[in-house]
Amino acid sequence: MKKTLISLAAVIALTGCHNSPLKPEDALVKPDKIYATKLATPSAGTAPVLIQRPAAHFGWMQTTYLYVDGKYAADMENGQQVSIYLPFGAHQIGVKVYDSNHPSIQVREAEVTVAEGGTYAFKVFMPGPAGWEIQRDHHPG
Repeated sequence: MKKTLISLAAVIALTGCHNSPLKPEDALVKPDKIYATKLATPSAGTAPVLIQRPAAHFGWMQTTYLYVDGKYAADMENGQQVSIYLPFGAHQIGVKVYDSNHPSIQVREAEVTVAEGGTYAFKVFMPGPAGWEIQRDHHPG
Protein backbone atom coordinates (compact mmCIF):
# COMPACT_ATOMS: atom_id res chain seq x y z
CA MET A 1 0.00 0.00 0.00
CA LYS A 2 2.82 2.39 0.92
CA LYS A 3 4.58 1.73 -2.42
CA THR A 4 1.34 2.40 -4.29
CA LEU A 5 0.85 5.76 -2.54
CA ILE A 6 4.46 6.77 -3.16
CA SER A 7 4.16 5.79 -6.83
CA LEU A 8 0.89 7.71 -7.18
CA ALA A 9 2.42 10.80 -5.55
CA ALA A 10 5.43 10.58 -7.88
CA VAL A 11 3.19 10.35 -10.98
CA ILE A 12 1.13 13.34 -9.84
CA ALA A 13 4.26 15.37 -9.07
CA LEU A 14 5.88 14.56 -12.41
CA THR A 15 2.72 15.13 -14.43
CA GLY A 16 1.73 18.37 -12.73
CA CYS A 17 -0.99 20.52 -14.18
CA HIS A 18 -1.02 20.61 -17.95
CA ASN A 19 -0.61 23.98 -19.58
CA SER A 20 -0.44 24.27 -23.34
CA PRO A 21 2.44 26.13 -25.02
CA LEU A 22 2.04 29.84 -25.61
CA LYS A 23 1.61 31.23 -29.10
CA PRO A 24 4.52 33.50 -30.12
CA GLU A 25 2.35 36.61 -29.77
CA ASP A 26 1.49 35.62 -26.19
CA ALA A 27 5.16 35.17 -25.21
CA LEU A 28 5.69 38.94 -25.00
CA VAL A 29 4.48 40.85 -21.97
CA LYS A 30 1.54 42.96 -23.15
CA PRO A 31 2.12 46.73 -23.19
CA ASP A 32 -0.69 47.25 -20.67
CA LYS A 33 1.23 45.04 -18.19
CA ILE A 34 4.34 47.24 -18.34
CA TYR A 35 3.92 49.93 -15.71
CA ALA A 36 7.35 51.55 -15.99
CA THR A 37 6.54 52.81 -19.49
CA LYS A 38 9.74 54.88 -19.69
CA LEU A 39 11.71 51.60 -19.60
CA ALA A 40 9.77 50.10 -22.52
CA THR A 41 11.28 52.39 -25.18
CA PRO A 42 14.92 52.62 -26.23
CA SER A 43 16.56 56.02 -25.87
CA ALA A 44 20.03 57.53 -25.92
CA GLY A 45 22.16 56.36 -23.00
CA THR A 46 20.25 53.09 -22.48
CA ALA A 47 20.88 49.42 -23.26
CA PRO A 48 18.34 46.60 -23.67
CA VAL A 49 17.87 44.05 -20.91
CA LEU A 50 15.87 40.92 -21.76
CA ILE A 51 14.00 39.29 -18.89
CA GLN A 52 12.58 35.84 -19.57
CA ARG A 53 10.28 33.63 -17.58
CA PRO A 54 10.54 30.21 -19.26
CA ALA A 55 7.38 28.09 -19.33
CA ALA A 56 7.51 25.69 -16.39
CA HIS A 57 5.29 23.58 -14.18
CA PHE A 58 6.42 24.99 -10.83
CA GLY A 59 4.54 28.22 -10.24
CA TRP A 60 2.95 28.29 -13.71
CA MET A 61 -0.26 29.79 -12.37
CA GLN A 62 1.37 32.67 -10.47
CA THR A 63 1.93 36.15 -11.81
CA THR A 64 5.49 37.38 -11.33
CA TYR A 65 5.89 41.03 -10.41
CA LEU A 66 9.00 42.63 -11.87
CA TYR A 67 10.81 45.48 -10.10
CA VAL A 68 13.58 47.74 -11.38
CA ASP A 69 15.55 49.73 -8.83
CA GLY A 70 12.86 49.04 -6.24
CA LYS A 71 9.97 50.30 -8.40
CA TYR A 72 7.17 48.10 -9.71
CA ALA A 73 7.79 47.74 -13.46
CA ALA A 74 5.72 44.91 -15.03
CA ASP A 75 3.70 41.71 -14.63
CA MET A 76 4.98 38.50 -16.21
CA GLU A 77 3.08 35.28 -16.76
CA ASN A 78 4.42 31.78 -17.37
CA GLY A 79 6.42 31.62 -20.62
CA GLN A 80 6.61 35.38 -21.19
CA GLN A 81 9.50 37.75 -21.77
CA VAL A 82 10.02 41.50 -21.80
CA SER A 83 12.78 43.81 -22.98
CA ILE A 84 13.42 46.91 -20.92
CA TYR A 85 15.91 49.69 -21.62
CA LEU A 86 18.03 50.75 -18.67
CA PRO A 87 20.26 53.81 -18.45
CA PHE A 88 23.98 53.05 -18.29
CA GLY A 89 25.07 52.30 -14.73
CA ALA A 90 24.22 49.95 -11.86
CA HIS A 91 20.65 48.67 -11.37
CA GLN A 92 18.72 46.15 -9.31
CA ILE A 93 16.23 43.88 -11.10
CA GLY A 94 13.85 42.14 -8.75
CA VAL A 95 11.06 39.59 -8.85
CA LYS A 96 8.25 38.76 -6.45
CA VAL A 97 4.95 36.92 -6.45
CA TYR A 98 1.96 37.74 -4.31
CA ASP A 99 0.96 34.87 -2.10
CA SER A 100 -1.96 35.52 0.25
CA ASN A 101 -0.68 32.70 2.49
CA HIS A 102 2.75 34.35 2.76
CA PRO A 103 2.28 38.11 2.23
CA SER A 104 5.74 38.94 3.56
CA ILE A 105 7.63 37.22 0.70
CA GLN A 106 10.63 39.37 -0.15
CA VAL A 107 11.65 40.64 -3.57
CA ARG A 108 14.54 38.54 -4.95
CA GLU A 109 17.05 40.77 -6.71
CA ALA A 110 19.96 40.56 -9.11
CA GLU A 111 22.38 43.37 -9.83
CA VAL A 112 23.44 44.47 -13.29
CA THR A 113 25.78 47.21 -14.44
CA VAL A 114 24.62 48.32 -17.88
CA ALA A 115 27.18 49.71 -20.35
CA GLU A 116 26.96 50.85 -23.94
CA GLY A 117 26.99 47.92 -26.37
CA GLY A 118 26.45 45.33 -23.62
CA THR A 119 24.15 42.31 -23.88
CA TYR A 120 22.04 41.54 -20.81
CA ALA A 121 19.53 38.81 -20.15
CA PHE A 122 17.94 37.45 -16.99
CA LYS A 123 15.88 34.39 -16.25
CA VAL A 124 13.04 34.36 -13.71
CA PHE A 125 12.20 30.90 -12.41
CA MET A 126 10.95 28.87 -9.48
CA PRO A 127 13.53 26.16 -8.73
CA GLY A 128 11.18 24.49 -6.27
CA PRO A 129 8.68 25.19 -3.54
CA ALA A 130 11.18 27.45 -1.73
CA GLY A 131 10.36 30.47 -3.93
CA TRP A 132 11.29 32.50 -6.98
CA GLU A 133 14.74 33.42 -8.25
CA ILE A 134 16.19 35.77 -10.83
CA GLN A 135 19.63 35.23 -12.28
CA ARG A 136 21.79 36.42 -15.14
CA ASP A 137 21.28 34.28 -18.24
CA HIS A 138 24.45 34.18 -20.32
CA HIS A 139 22.80 31.98 -22.97
CA PRO A 140 19.31 33.41 -23.54
CA GLY A 141 17.02 31.69 -25.96
